[in-house]
Amino acid sequence: MNREKIEKEFNSYATAQKSAAITVRLILVFCFALVVIAFFFAFRFANSATSRILVVDAVTGKFLKVAPENSEKFFRTQMESHCATVVYYANSFDRLNIIENQARTIFMVNRADATRIFSRYEKQRAYADAIDRGLTYKTTFQKLDELSGNKEPYYVRFTSLLQVFDNDKPVREYYIHSEGEVRNHSAQWPENVAGLYFTKYTQEWEKKEVANE
Repeated sequence: MNREKIEKEFNSYATAQKSAAITVRLILVFCFALVVIAFFFAFRFANSATSRILVVDAVTGKFLKVAPENSEKFFRTQMESHCATVVYYANSFDRLNIIENQARTIFMVNRADATRIFSRYEKQRAYADAIDRGLTYKTTFQKLDELSGNKEPYYVRFTSLLQVFDNDKPVREYYIHSEGEVRNHSAQWPENVAGLYFTKYTQEWEKKEVANE
C-alpha cells in the first residue's frame, strides 16, 4: 500500500517536473522570438529613418540625403564642421572667455595636444594681452585640405585664418595649418556635437603677408 502510494507520488512529481521543464523551454523560446522580432523592427526603423534624414551642406547650403551615394559627402561635411569648431575654440578668445573656450577644446582634442596650444599663447602673452589690453583673437575655418582613411583613425589636414584685433591698430592675420588623427566619439551637447575626437592634433602658425597697395 505504501509502495503504491510512493510510486504514485513519485510519478506525479516526475510529471510535474517534466511539465515545468516544458513550460520553461516554451518561455525561453518565446523570449528569444521577442528579441529577434524587436531587432528586426529596430533595424527596419533605423533603415527607414536614415533614408529620411536631411543634412545641410555647410559649403553649398544644399540638402544632403543620408544614403550610400551621399555618405562620403555627409562624412566630409561632418568632419569640416568638427575641424571648424576645434580650431575656433582652441584659438579664439577675449578677456571673458579664455577658460570657457579652453574647456570646450578639451572635449574635442586630447588634453596633451590642447595644452601645448594653450601654453604657446600663454608664453607669447596672448592671454595676458587679451585680459590687460582687450585684444581679441578670432579664428575661422578656411578649407579641408585632406581627409583620408577608410577606417579609424581618419587623417585630416586643414587651413584656418586667425585674426588678432588690437583696438585701433591694423588687424594682424595668421594662417593656421592643422593636422591630426580623428576617431569617433560619443556626442556631447553642446561640447562635442559631431561625435568626433582628435586623438592627435598639431598646428603651425604662418603670418599672412600683407599685399602691397
